[in-house]
Amino acid sequence: MSTRGTRRQAACTVAMLVSALGGSIASARPRPPTEPAPDVPAALTPWIGWVMHGHEAERCPPAEAEATPRCAWPSRLELVLGPKGGHFEQRFRTFARTWVALPGSAERWPHAVKASGKPAVVVERDGAPSVELEAGEHTVSGAFAWDSLPEALPIPKETGLLELSVRGRRVPSPQRDDEGRVWLERESRDTEPEVLELLVYRRITDEIPLLVTTRLELRVSGKNREVLLGRALPAGLVPVSIQGPLPARLEPDGHLRLQVRPGAHTLTLVARHEGPAAALTRPEPGGPWSDRDEVWVFDARPALRVATVEGVPLVDPQQTTLPADWRSLPAYVVAKGASMRLAEQRRGDADPAPDRLVLHHDLWLDFDGHGYSVSDRLTGALSKSWRLEVEPPLELGRVAVSGRDQTITRRKDGKVGVEIRQGRLDVAADGRLPAAGGALPAVGWAADFHEVSGLLHVPPGYRLFHASGADDVPGTWIRLWTLLDLFLVLVVAAAAFRLYGWRWGVLALFGVGLALHEHGAPRWLWVVLLALEALGRALATTRLAPWARRARLGVLVWLVLVAVPFSIAQVRVGLFPALDEASGDGGGALDQLAMHKEATVAVDAPAAQAGEMNAPAQGVDGKVSLAKASDEETSKNVAGKMDKAGFKQRKKGKESFGTTTSDLNAVLQERVSNSDYQQYVRQVDPNATVQTGQGLPTWSWRDVPLHWSGPVERAQTLHLYWLSPGANLVLAVLRVLLLALLVVRFGRLDERIWPRAPWLGVGVAAALALLLAPGV
Repeated sequence: MSTRGTRRQAACTVAMLVSALGGSIASARPRPPTEPAPDVPAALTPWIGWVMHGHEAERCPPAEAEATPRCAWPSRLELVLGPKGGHFEQRFRTFARTWVALPGSAERWPHAVKASGKPAVVVERDGAPSVELEAGEHTVSGAFAWDSLPEALPIPKETGLLELSVRGRRVPSPQRDDEGRVWLERESRDTEPEVLELLVYRRITDEIPLLVTTRLELRVSGKNREVLLGRALPAGLVPVSIQGPLPARLEPDGHLRLQVRPGAHTLTLVARHEGPAAALTRPEPGGPWSDRDEVWVFDARPALRVATVEGVPLVDPQQTTLPADWRSLPAYVVAKGASMRLAEQRRGDADPAPDRLVLHHDLWLDFDGHGYSVSDRLTGALSKSWRLEVEPPLELGRVAVSGRDQTITRRKDGKVGVEIRQGRLDVAADGRLPAAGGALPAVGWAADFHEVSGLLHVPPGYRLFHASGADDVPGTWIRLWTLLDLFLVLVVAAAAFRLYGWRWGVLALFGVGLALHEHGAPRWLWVVLLALEALGRALATTRLAPWARRARLGVLVWLVLVAVPFSIAQVRVGLFPALDEASGDGGGALDQLAMHKEATVAVDAPAAQAGEMNAPAQGVDGKVSLAKASDEETSKNVAGKMDKAGFKQRKKGKESFGTTTSDLNAVLQERVSNSDYQQYVRQVDPNATVQTGQGLPTWSWRDVPLHWSGPVERAQTLHLYWLSPGANLVLAVLRVLLLALLVVRFGRLDERIWPRAPWLGVGVAAALALLLAPGV
């Protein structure tokens, strides 16, 4: 292609781009800058206005610590008022486009308002007439009209300087109140000279960076005026905020400019140090300032560093005029030219407060009784430790910190845990505990806890016989017994012994004792039946004997009506524990199976994804460990198989933490010297795949609370003694047999059903002892 053809093609391309982007280029024209910006290159200076469009207020100097920046600096306000009206004029320095308030109110509305000689629109904002001004210097003027001169006229509170003329006479000392009104017919009678007294206090807060709070207390007399004080801040400090009732401004050279009026005023100036602070020197004012010694207080932060104050004398803060909330801090007298030196002793807190941890346990016993699913909630504060680790036999499956899943890592010494970088703790952790030996760790974590509580979820068919290691476990079979229950059983056994012999006394002791705390079991009917039996024997030769027999027969019928449904329920629940409707709020077996099926499906998807990817993590020993979970291991951890009572969790497979293949080791060794890779390892990848654990059950059949009344150490254990479904079935059958024997004997039905068998009581008692031993 020739040179002429190339130029023609380039010209066509440029023309097409210009026509397509013409609107964008026109709308992006640079605006003229409002003020010079020395830190901006000269080529970009014309674009400052365009870049800051909509954010002009961010360049305004802050007026208060917790308020928006003040973009308008009002100057002197001139008011010339008469019987029928008047006019005003005020100058403003604005740093960005903003609204400024004018004198007047809704009743005394200004008119003919002009800004820099051009008509301006006046609107009501925050109850005051206001106009909107662009950045720059402006002179705003306007007029008033009324039938008679008002007693007072509202003016903006931000206005510090006021010149007032009423009826052609200048008012040298206008009187203003706290609401911002100036009284027109009332003049201050004060003839005090123009005096300005200044007291300076400073609070040195040893933060990072170091903060200096300067408190200025002013006592002003005389007329309203503008004063330029000396330098307010020591060298090396950058102002952060200024707060007070007077218009105030820090000049570029550090001098403080104020618009003062008579009265007592307090200004607070906060500044930060530019770098590490070893000393602070009282500044040379270079203008009007207090000649008195300044009082400085030091607010130490021992958690950051320990420093001592040198070079200035100590003074009793209670003997000074310091603010009340500053008098609890050590105070020092700083004369002109004196320096406060901060001698650093050590950095950080050598003896921080102990960790204060709170743990809530949730334990789900497996349907086969071989382990527990664990869900822990840890809260509190960490001040010493920055890593949470578990103690064997607890195996972590998932950890979330403040709602975000974390990668579980293994240290070189084999400790498994997660890194915690927040002082306030909010951790949710899931894991597995084997049930071998019956002893469980009370906390399972390598830490001591200030408070511990728990909830034990019991599957159908199991019963907690006894628990030790916790201060209070109200749901065990042993804890159900009271003194009244023991008295009832002993009374029934003693009565049976006296009426029917020692063999039936033993059977009554075991039969009534085993069934006493079962739902629907007869309790006081035994006492009434035996009492009527004894009464009938005592009245056998009297005319009351038939009535006693009838009463005993009625109680016997009542006892049979109670015992029959109780026996049916015992056998039914013993054979099919999931049908026990009185053992909790979990509902029927079909509902439980449906809930578990939904939970299993919900867990399988993320768990399967977790096995497809190995997430790199950095342990505390500095080595890169790999949290690996293969598809096969993940399926072992989360898959469940259904049985006739609901479902049965599969034993958790052994997770591998910190395991790598030879290929991955080679890749890691090649990249470990790469600084980019090291930086990647130190960061937390938000898209990293982390362990999701085996999932948690959603059923709730019977809940047993666990309580500890004080701190719990990591070495404490919890012992749980269970009655298995097989043992409960045997006990249920035994309760029915013993109940039937007692009803037959106490109702004198044995004489009609079978002949006396003296060996029956001894045989049943021996069988009872043999069956109870393995079940417990």
